[in-house]
Amino acid sequence: MSSWIAKVKSAILPIWKDRSDEHEDDPDPSSRRDLDLAALESAPFQKLVVFVAGLGFFTDGYMVSLIYGQTSLSTNLAVCFELFASNFALPILGYLYWHDDKISGHETAINATTLAGSFVGQVVLGVLADRYGRRRLYGWELTILIFGSTGVALVSQGYQGSMDITALLIFGRFVVGSGIGAEYPTTAVITSEFAPTQFRARMLASVFAMQSFGQLFAAGVSLITLRIGTNYDSKWRWIYGVGSIPAGIVLLLRRYIPESPRYTFDIQRNPRKANAAIAFSTGTSPKGASDMSFTGEAVNSSNGHDGPQHASGPSVQTPRFPPLASREDFHRYLLDNGNWRYLLATAGSWFLVDLSFYGLGLNVPQIVSKIYNSPTSNTTIPYTWDSEPDKWEHPTTVFQDNAVHSLVIVSIPAVMGSLSLIWIVNHVSRKRLQIGGFFLLAAFFFVIGAILDSLVSSMGPHTAVAVMYGVSQFLFNLGPNGLTFMFPAEIFPTRYRCTCHGLSAAAGKLGSAVALASLRGAQFTRTTQGSQSPALGRVLIGFGCAMVLGGLLSFLLPEVQNKRHESKTLEELAQGREASEPQQINATEMDSYSNEHRE
Repeated sequence: MSSWIAKVKSAILPIWKDRSDEHEDDPDPSSRRDLDLAALESAPFQKLVVFVAGLGFFTDGYMVSLIYGQTSLSTNLAVCFELFASNFALPILGYLYWHDDKISGHETAINATTLAGSFVGQVVLGVLADRYGRRRLYGWELTILIFGSTGVALVSQGYQGSMDITALLIFGRFVVGSGIGAEYPTTAVITSEFAPTQFRARMLASVFAMQSFGQLFAAGVSLITLRIGTNYDSKWRWIYGVGSIPAGIVLLLRRYIPESPRYTFDIQRNPRKANAAIAFSTGTSPKGASDMSFTGEAVNSSNGHDGPQHASGPSVQTPRFPPLASREDFHRYLLDNGNWRYLLATAGSWFLVDLSFYGLGLNVPQIVSKIYNSPTSNTTIPYTWDSEPDKWEHPTTVFQDNAVHSLVIVSIPAVMGSLSLIWIVNHVSRKRLQIGGFFLLAAFFFVIGAILDSLVSSMGPHTAVAVMYGVSQFLFNLGPNGLTFMFPAEIFPTRYRCTCHGLSAAAGKLGSAVALASLRGAQFTRTTQGSQSPALGRVLIGFGCAMVLGGLLSFLLPEVQNKRHESKTLEELAQGREASEPQQINATEMDSYSNEHRE
């Protein structure tokens, strides 16, 4: 057993060491950059990076699945289709503390503050990761998440109600949301920057797929917890607290991930340290990088691959690197070079995805209640706990049905869509896949919205709900939901990659907040003649319009693949719409900068 454990540790947890001092003889930093990036391109699929990054996103998927819920309780499938297999912990809290709520104000406040925390985390950590480095902040987001989730699991009303449990939950969920939001830019960018070009798309898709597995795990944990014991006050605490376990494991594993080699090259300007990081990733030291003698070749552009430029003599050539981040350079990159179109496309499409994606999940109690109260169904759905007091006698059955049906209708289709994306992402144009996914979802919402009454009448309410949510979850994760996560990690330069990814993801959370604010009070009722109200159909058609707009915005995205569907390098994509002139740095400045940033 001990030998087996040692083998696992040596395979998965090689302790990273800064070996930059082993290569003091290198005469030309730009030549080292060229060689080391070439070595990274020849590396295999980075399983360790995907495992560590994916496990963090798995934790996010678990925690996000606990955010959105309602205190509505009913039989069968009434409130089982919350976003991300959700509605596990909040309904129990509603049963215990807010059973007389008429308008679900407590849940709305908790959901809104979680979204606000996620927005803050995405923006702030995105900016800081570009300023101070990916590795330096990689783990802080999980520390925040662990602190928040553990705090939520331990909140109390105090002695004789001296503390406001709702206020404590709101604060705790804001902290958790901050950790969840911070995970997006750091995880996506580290995966992208460590990835060999040929594996980059599948590595990013694999990391994103772990969110769906986290949602699946949340439903499973909730189901098991509900079957054990009868103390409901401990059940919701276990559901929240379990999320800290995978987060703690990931936090330990991330100690073994070095700084991104591309960040070390382009921002820290420390090629020797980048060489050590690449050696860690590939398991071998790049050939010729440590014992090379200067041959009079230097890269000729910021991408490091535009070919050699022969020197006139043995003197050291001026190395060329991308410019460092500055206010002037950011203005030039975004406005002067027209790359604001890319940021508009990534942020706008993510906003529209989450507007519809979260819009469906956040308003499920009203939506499903409307369908179940159709003329073809004899089921009556109570919206609040006190509307049908006899439901209090058997809440466990309702909670268990909730978890089971969430597994079937939401989690499993989401996993299938994510796995399909991993398989297809290298075989088609990712830009066309996102555009096509938006338009396919638009057609789906238009059709379902137009024929909803007929669909419920012909298929029954149970099947109608399964079709509407199952198909939409599959299409979202196969197309725009996963791809909006991937594009910002590919198309922006290293110096602004985390910032732009964080801004794009924050736009998505803004779309979620718009959905929460605009649809929370929607009333989906029947007409006096017993026919279905057109309100839900109009909402679905509105989601279809949002998908059309998302598809149109996606035309602004650049092609990240060539005609053979082979991915372009990050260095090619970093040039944006117009290749800017690289910044020239003389050898003296380079040595000074490297010594200053060497750790």
